[in-house]
Amino acid sequence: TESNEEIARVLGDRVAEQVLSVAEAIRKKDDFAVSRSNEPQIESAKRCAAEINENIREAFGLGAPGDHPSMEKAKMIATALQVEARARTAQKALMYAQLQQARDDKAQEDVGPDGIVEVGLSSRLADGIEDEIKRSIKEGAPPGHEFIKEAKEIAKRLREK
Repeated sequence: TESNEEIARVLGDRVAEQVLSVAEAIRKKDDFAVSRSNEPQIESAKRCAAEINENIREAFGLGAPGDHPSMEKAKMIATALQVEARARTAQKALMYAQLQQARDDKAQEDVGPDGIVEVGLSSRLADGIEDEIKRSIKEGAPPGHEFIKEAKEIAKRLREK
């Protein structure tokens, strides 16, 4: 009947709106995790995206229309978190490269401006950076991401020493 269809539509709308509300709260939870740490919060973004996607699947099963604007916005939040997780993976590689650069700089500082640093140190540090870059890409970091490019540049500069 028409009234049952109207009830189903209203319930579907309410469920969809609730999914968006929960997605926004989950995104804030990730923002909070990021604000509390100096390390890239890769797992937080992955977990939050998965949680939002699960809520979307459940809502769809309860009759929320997949093309409802709130469902679409929730999906955009989940997708943005997935993209962010990949960017954070790239950021982790860059942070590792920066740490290796700092180790190399410290080694030079320790021997003085005219001193000679342990032979092969810069090359080993560059190898470590390249390994970290490969691992990050394997874990989902976009190969062309600016952080990956910057990490590669640090490795290149270390090799050229």
